[in-house]
Amino acid sequence: MRLGIRFTVGIVVAVAGLFVACSERRSGMEVDGPALPVSRSAEIAPPPFSAAQIREATRVGRTYRFRIEGPDAPTGYRRMRFTSVTDEGCTMEVTSLDLNDSSLGEPRVAQYSWDELVQHAAWPKAATEITDVDIETPLGKKACWLYTVRETRDGSDVVTRAWFATDLPGAPVRLEVKQDGEPVSKMLLVEHIHGE
Repeated sequence: MRLGIRFTVGIVVAVAGLFVACSERRSGMEVDGPALPVSRSAEIAPPPFSAAQIREATRVGRTYRFRIEGPDAPTGYRRMRFTSVTDEGCTMEVTSLDLNDSSLGEPRVAQYSWDELVQHAAWPKAATEITDVDIETPLGKKACWLYTVRETRDGSDVVTRAWFATDLPGAPVRLEVKQDGEPVSKMLLVEHIHGE
């Protein structure tokens, strides 16, 4: 069965890592954003950022705008905006946009602790390779930690690659998922606003 990708809040994150920056928890083969570990008992790879680092980098108004692509072409954009930030956590407003930046519906609002955002970038240590790379992005050249996660799910080989810019604690600046060598989804950060 082909993965059904509907990128939503979280890191990549991943999301933030967020998982993404960027993602909500997955269930079986239906995933929202990057694949996350099935079992909490598995040893987890070190996250790209700590809760304190993400908190320090986040202000009210911090906004991510990602271009979302399916297997063959861009499908639209996803905007994630922090509307509330406290020492304990944050509130994010997530809006899906079409290719013309028009809203595809009402924004979704979600609350997270900073530790929950770190968990959005939690992958099994045994399945994860972390390397230092430099990549070109719409935000310029970025030094990144590349997380390459290789897993087998429902008989398919799934590879998730998430690039976390070392100077931008939070969601990945780029994320790609392949199943059995074929592209399933891509996410690319095209705009970042630091906030107040």
